[in-house]
Amino acid sequence: MSEIAMDLAETADTAKDLDKEITDVFTLLGVLLVFAIALFSALLPIVDGLVRKPKPAGAAETKELKGQLVAYALLIALLEALTIAVFLLLIPLSLRAIGLLGTGDEFPTIRAGLLMVESFLVLQGVSSGWLLIRVVRRRIALG
Repeated sequence: MSEIAMDLAETADTAKDLDKEITDVFTLLGVLLVFAIALFSALLPIVDGLVRKPKPAGAAETKELKGQLVAYALLIALLEALTIAVFLLLIPLSLRAIGLLGTGDEFPTIRAGLLMVESFLVLQGVSSGWLLIRVVRRRIALG
């Protein structure tokens, strides 16, 4: 067997091993990713309403709004931490997947899916950060 053929066979085995590892990780993280998406989707309209709410006239109502903003800021910060943790957890797999792009003769669906999930996590992190900034600014504006 020629050296090129042996290299191709080794690359194919490496790709299959990586695809199996990615599939196993997605089995484990799938529910977590769905939960993170659902949590952000649920928080967005509630937080948007709180941020846009006019300053209450009374001190008690202002105190209540401040408390709500703090509580939602903590939830968003927790979501942000979760998003960053999952992103960092997937980086080693993503780097290996990038290294194998363009090798082999079939489209690497599982590896491309991993890169798409990583891209989504970046978007999720940016969105959560933006939402957190809005909440904190509103809380500061209330005094």
